[in-house]
Amino acid sequence: MVVQQAEHAFHGLKEEVNNILLTSPTGAGKSLLFQLSAIYLAEKYGLLTIVVSPLVALMNDQVEGLHGYAGAAALNSNKTATEKEMILQGVQNGSINILYLAPELLLSYSITTFLGNRQLGLLVVDEAHTVTTWGRDFRVDYWFLGDYLRKSKRYLPNTFPIFALTATAVWDPTGHNDMVFDTIRSLNMDPCIKFIGVVRRENISFEIELSHISKNYEEERRKKTIQRIREALLQNRKTIVYFPFRRTVNSIVYSDDISDIQNRITSYHAALNPEEKKSMPRILGMAVNP
Repeated sequence: MVVQQAEHAFHGLKEEVNNILLTSPTGAGKSLLFQLSAIYLAEKYGLLTIVVSPLVALMNDQVEGLHGYAGAAALNSNKTATEKEMILQGVQNGSINILYLAPELLLSYSITTFLGNRQLGLLVVDEAHTVTTWGRDFRVDYWFLGDYLRKSKRYLPNTFPIFALTATAVWDPTGHNDMVFDTIRSLNMDPCIKFIGVVRRENISFEIELSHISKNYEEERRKKTIQRIREALLQNRKTIVYFPFRRTVNSIVYSDDISDIQNRITSYHAALNPEEKKSMPRILGMAVNP
């Protein structure tokens, strides 16, 4: 279906081109759908696929996974000016056919800056729920992505389909809190073919524990966090603890209260250098991309 829409666009059948939105659970192989399509479109028609992705770690993980199968690269803030120039040259000479970008970088330039003399075959919006959940206030470039793509389609000599994928967009046929249709509207994806899957995972659950804190809130919260970390490590469970601020992370990780288990704990935050960020998924023994 994805390839078919891209072929309609390539052959100038503009009225027959539909965009596609897919909701499917994590681990179902969503990434393969656009990666295999991108490889086919590059080999048969010489087309470029651009993937808009929200996280540098996610981009790097997918590029690494494609190594040996397809020419893929990511342009992001971790790249030097020389590396960025080499990637753009790779796009031009056809050695790179899948280009990962953050929305902020894409919207900072005309799309032709990345295409050069290449034709865009497919525009992928990965983790598409971020368009509505982040776009309103956190990363506003997601909110303007739809207008950018609409204008790009207008001014490029050939159109292209948009393929949006997510595991967490809520679909509500009554129209209340409907992230699916909000995403379609925001990205200007009409006409759009929708594939709405069951995104619930039976092996994921939520447990909420009510705590009664009577005195020093911050200190009691810190002690409870350390207690939960200890419990998880005793049970050999891989655990991720989220904090609102970097200073809070450091106050736990480097606390004397857990000095005996510090060799089993690491931290991830904006102040890490690019190499530390890149190695973190491997250190944790986890894949960022399902």
